[in-house]
Amino acid sequence: MSQPDQARQLISQAEEQARQLISEAEKKLSPKGFFQTIFGSYKNRTEDAIECYQKAGNLYRLSKNWFQASTAYKLSGDLNLEHNNRSEAANDYVQAAKCLEKFDVNNAIKFLLSAIEIYVDLGRFTMAAKLHNKIAELYEQGLELEESVQHYEQAADYYRVEDNYVYSKKCLLKVADYASAEFGDYNKAINIYQEIAFYDLKTQILQYNAKDSLFKAVLCHLCIDLLNAKHALKTYVEKYPNFEISRQFHLLRRIIESIEDADEDGFSKAVREYDDLSRLDTWHTKVLLKIRDQIKEPNLL
Repeated sequence: MSQPDQARQLISQAEEQARQLISEAEKKLSPKGFFQTIFGSYKNRTEDAIECYQKAGNLYRLSKNWFQASTAYKLSGDLNLEHNNRSEAANDYVQAAKCLEKFDVNNAIKFLLSAIEIYVDLGRFTMAAKLHNKIAELYEQGLELEESVQHYEQAADYYRVEDNYVYSKKCLLKVADYASAEFGDYNKAINIYQEIAFYDLKTQILQYNAKDSLFKAVLCHLCIDLLNAKHALKTYVEKYPNFEISRQFHLLRRIIESIEDADEDGFSKAVREYDDLSRLDTWHTKVLLKIRDQIKEPNLL
């Protein structure tokens, strides 16, 4: 038998076993006859049914039958929830979501939201944060950025409840990046970048990271108002003197001078020279283009 034939046979066997397990679970949940009632407690039969559903889900996953796998996990989750096994139910819903995200993102998100509701009720905020982060990524992949930002914000809030600054910061940076580069909400972005930078400055080991957030904050200021940007830059240097010797600070000074002189060529040269040494990413490119447009039309600034 060829390898493809062997693989098909294994898949067929896995699906057949899964169907048998589903059937077995249904029988356990619908006892008939005097002896079943006497010799098998309802609790034990329920636990057995849950186990059957979970095993069926695993087998359907093995055969890459994602829809049936998600259905099996859902049945297990609903049964666990019905019997107040809430943590187990949440895990079942997460497993169902993992299967559905491959072809039905909207329903995958519904399962994740059901799991989040359970985890929040149980006070397991780190798990809730992880799932909000997962939802944000799913929306991000589908370019539904407003929804993505909402869930990154919620994830950050839950991470902060657990004092998990590292992961909260990652989520907040996503929020700030999209708020500024995609939605033009520069004030919101500035507040987040400042919050992150000022927090980093409190810890010696994190101070080096602060310059990147301060750099972004000033660039956002420059998209709104030149005077406020200059004031913010001065304030940031007062809070973090080493910022003044950074490559980011030097670029900001050259950009400000270019805006004041309406020197588009000087602006482009400054950005190009910086990019030669420190590669600018998509976010920086979008925001810098916005600033350059304001040099072309000074009344926009």
